[in-house]
Amino acid sequence: MKKRWLLFLSLASVGILLISTTSRPQASRELGKRTKAISKTAATSWSTPVNISNTVFDSESPFLALDDNGKAYVTWVDWTGGYSRNMMFNTNVSGSWGAAKIGAPLIYTAIDDVGFPTIAASPLGGSASVAYHDGDFSRYLMSIFGFEYNNGSLGTSHVITNDAPVACSYVTMAVSPTTKNLFMIFMADVAEGFQLALKYQDANTKAWTAPALISANMAQSNYLPQMCIDAKGTAHVVWITRPAGAVVWYSKNTTPTNPNTWTAPFQISPTTGLDWTYPRVAADADSDAYVVWHDLTTGNSEVFLRKTVNGQWQTAENISQTPLLSETGTVAVHGTTKEIYIAWHERVVEAQNWDVLMRTYEEEYLNGPKKWSAVVNFSNSPSYSGEPCLRATPEGDIHLVYFETVGNNREIMHSYKEEIKVYPPTSLNLATAIDKILFYSEKVNTLTFSMNSQNQADYLDSYKVYRKKVGESDDQFQLLATLNTSTFTYTDKHLSLTQKYVYAVTAVDKGGNESDKAAVTEK
Repeated sequence: MKKRWLLFLSLASVGILLISTTSRPQASRELGKRTKAISKTAATSWSTPVNISNTVFDSESPFLALDDNGKAYVTWVDWTGGYSRNMMFNTNVSGSWGAAKIGAPLIYTAIDDVGFPTIAASPLGGSASVAYHDGDFSRYLMSIFGFEYNNGSLGTSHVITNDAPVACSYVTMAVSPTTKNLFMIFMADVAEGFQLALKYQDANTKAWTAPALISANMAQSNYLPQMCIDAKGTAHVVWITRPAGAVVWYSKNTTPTNPNTWTAPFQISPTTGLDWTYPRVAADADSDAYVVWHDLTTGNSEVFLRKTVNGQWQTAENISQTPLLSETGTVAVHGTTKEIYIAWHERVVEAQNWDVLMRTYEEEYLNGPKKWSAVVNFSNSPSYSGEPCLRATPEGDIHLVYFETVGNNREIMHSYKEEIKVYPPTSLNLATAIDKILFYSEKVNTLTFSMNSQNQADYLDSYKVYRKKVGESDDQFQLLATLNTSTFTYTDKHLSLTQKYVYAVTAVDKGGNESDKAAVTEK
């Protein structure tokens, strides 16, 4: 394959520089009256946004990853002057956010179409990988670079696609929760145009495979891939082609280590009315996919969602439905309840002030099944904010990062919403008595317990009491009774004097979620 010189392989030279106009719009900071179509009340169940960048530079393009413990790992770009930029990193894995760290300065500073970092975290916690594209002057090629975070330390940035003989750019990454392998998909500038290529890092050997073109490629240039990997290990990827404007495509692979087993590309949106759009994808525990993008097909820039239900694609839904410009959507999904969270940035003032807006499809614990919320102005700031990125943990905690203008520069903000969890009862106690009835004696065991103060009383539905014989495995627990939420005692009668038992009590919420067992063994 023909080697491309850096001057000509620059994506800016073929027009991709244009995509930055949406991701970094230079909006006026004049203030004005917000449209009445947007709620002014921020979502109260979310944490107060925290500034996690705190640098003297403009911080933009945040990207977020989570481990299974709910810890966040964030990368972004700091603009340090002209086209000079630093790839940045921060995490709250220690329990709180520390000072932001410079992962690497960009090498190629002649254009603004380099960088665009992405991040993936180990599900086990404590480590994450950042990747981005930059100029490799040792080979005069645009290449994928990366650095790693491990237990408090950042490694040195290095070229990951040094085995690719062509220019590589716009990388997306994800870790498989089943194999712990790290996968990346990126644009490779081959003779046929930009094609999607895959590499993965073996979780055990830490060795990267050679790059390989994936079977889902279209017979035209493919741009801006974004991927996720679901709980079953199935990889999902979305991207665009541009035959005459942006078209959104999707493919999946149940065996992502094999680049030849991607499904035939499925057309998510046959037309968007835009030159560029930025699709994002999430998936639930059943491998159903959720794709968001923005387009102009309604005559206004709107954010759309298209999803599968039991593997079947549904009709696209207009999620934003606001009178002003909605752009750069992001999506997260609760793996088991299939609650949906979508955010985007919106021009909420005619003078081009932008805010981060959100809409959710959540279960109402007290008021019935899942339903779409109204559009909420999440950032609701007099300054300019945008570029949201959402992620969900396997248990359903939702995290959000975005940038917001604070003082004279833009900072990266982080907020989260914890899944309503149900905790086991406390103070579980077992009292044993012997009842003598004429010539017969029987044992009576009485359980008492208390409501866990971590539970929200209005969300609790019942308590369940279980019993097994001492020495049996936990899967031998048998349900004895379901109690209402005002009952904190249970009496088990007519028991053998010679058999001892183990009891367990759980709490159940109105969503049907059951806590872990609080257990006590008869002495």
